[in-house]
Amino acid sequence: MKQFIITDPCYILPDDVWQDCCQKAFRNELGWREQSEIFDNAVQEQLMKLSGTIAWASSTGIGDWTNKIWGDSEHIIQSEFCADAGMVCVCELTDKTLVAIEDKGGKLGDGIAAIIETDGDIYVDMDRTDKDWTVVRIKDAAGNRFHSDENCYDEGEDDE
Repeated sequence: MKQFIITDPCYILPDDVWQDCCQKAFRNELGWREQSEIFDNAVQEQLMKLSGTIAWASSTGIGDWTNKIWGDSEHIIQSEFCADAGMVCVCELTDKTLVAIEDKGGKLGDGIAAIIETDGDIYVDMDRTDKDWTVVRIKDAAGNRFHSDENCYDEGEDDE
């Protein structure tokens, strides 16, 4: 069994690495869509470098959020997660990623990261069908499936 975390990559990547990803993406000559794609790819690359395993990263589509993982409950260790940088990632929970989170002052029990156990390799889909929301969908080699919340905010709802 492997464990994976679903969280905002800003809770994992060191600040200097995060800033480097920002500098690569957020240049005035690029449009928002290009910037977002470059940023997602840069963050994903750095997560893979840090963890030594595969990782996925995407904008949340809505910015900061709190969310929850649903699915095969016997494989969900911790269901709630959040984002403070408007991003979401799926990354294997390794000694390196755990140390990186702790180095940034985070604790996995604080609701910053959902944790799931998987059997074998996983497939991750960052579903951006709704441009204002990302649904994280995960399937493991044994057929266990997990997903985050669908967009639970009313389009007319005020963010106050």
